[in-house]
Amino acid sequence: MRSRLSSLVLLTILTALAAAKGSADVSVNAAWESWKENNTTEAEAHFLKALEKDPAHLRANIGLAYLYQNDQNYDKAWSYYRNVLKHEDGPAYIFAGWNSGRMALVQNDSTSGLINVFKEMSDKADKNDMLTAMAHQAVGDYYRNRGDLAKSDAYYARTKMIRDWQVFGPFEHVSASV
Repeated sequence: MRSRLSSLVLLTILTALAAAKGSADVSVNAAWESWKENNTTEAEAHFLKALEKDPAHLRANIGLAYLYQNDQNYDKAWSYYRNVLKHEDGPAYIFAGWNSGRMALVQNDSTSGLINVFKEMSDKADKNDMLTAMAHQAVGDYYRNRGDLAKSDAYYARTKMIRDWQVFGPFEHVSASV
């Protein structure tokens, strides 16, 4: 009897979690529809409603990050980017937006909060270390532009860049132009 009750409680909890996730997806889809109609106020409300149901919802966090970035509310944008970074699929979204015009405009702006996101990324390895190395490079560039060469060099060293290399061996002239 006790195992049946435990199973029933577990099933009820799992059903409630699945319903909350599905409900969050509905809110996120409504947010993107509102945004397509250029109703960003409604889109924001839908994204926030989704996060009330599921605070770790990836698409809701990335939606709010983009929404606030568009509104040049960078502190809020980067707080949601931090949530994206915590998600296992989050780095793919960061990588996709890395060279966007908006991110490039604020990369060296100390008030944008982006440098803090890069610092967090530089301390957290991704699957193939590509984003980690890019974050080290970005933070190194940030400090180099401000004249702090010691901090800059420390971040550059963490990129694991190959600096000394050479090509060797006998090579025949293989040009077809001769």
